[in-house]
Parts: sequence; C-alpha cells; structure tokens
Amino acid sequence: MSDTIRKSDMLREYNVHTPNYDPLLYLINPDLTLLEGIVPETYWKISGELVVEMSQDEKSAASTDQANPINEINAAASFGELVEALGTLVAYVDVLEARLLKLEIQVLKDRE
Repeated sequence: MSDTIRKSDMLREYNVHTPNYDPLLYLINPDLTLLEGIVPETYWKISGELVVEMSQDEKSAASTDQANPINEINAAASFGELVEALGTLVAYVDVLEARLLKLEIQVLKDRE
C-alpha cells in the first residue's frame, strides 16, 4: 500500500493500491520528509515530480485565496467543517446584502 498525491489538486490519499493510480496524474509515495510537520500542506506545491514548499509570493496568494468563504467550503474535510463554512458563507452574503441595500437607499436619496 502506498500514499499518493493527485497532481491536479494536491489531494492526498493514504494506503492506496497504486496499480489503480496513473503516475501521469498522481505522485506515488512522494518524499515529504522536508515538508511534513514543518510546512503546512496549504503551502505545498508540485514542481515536476516533487512536492516542494511554495515561494513567499505563492504563500501570500494562497493565504488570500483561503480567506474566500467559497474556498473554505471546497476545502471542508468533514460535515461539521462544511456546516461551519456554510455559516461563514451565509454571514458573508448577509454583509453583501446589507451593503447592497445601503447603496440602493443612497441611489434613491440621490434621485430625490
């Protein structure tokens, strides 16, 4: 049994039967000794056939992406996390609706 990482989205799978995994699409038993427990998986990327740490610019971009509530939903690993992420998304939508309502009121006032 082996561990794999899907090259397209960095999905990690543990103890899998590797003949079922195409090496063009997956890294099979990648060497993670320089990353595991040191660098959060969020800041890993695939370079060629290796998993490496992102540059500081890439880390900043990844951190910005993670702040987006939709990315929280995509990354949710359990039902509880999904419910929490949906709560965050609902709160985000509420804020946007409040801002839109303020703009609509301002437009109506400006027309008077």
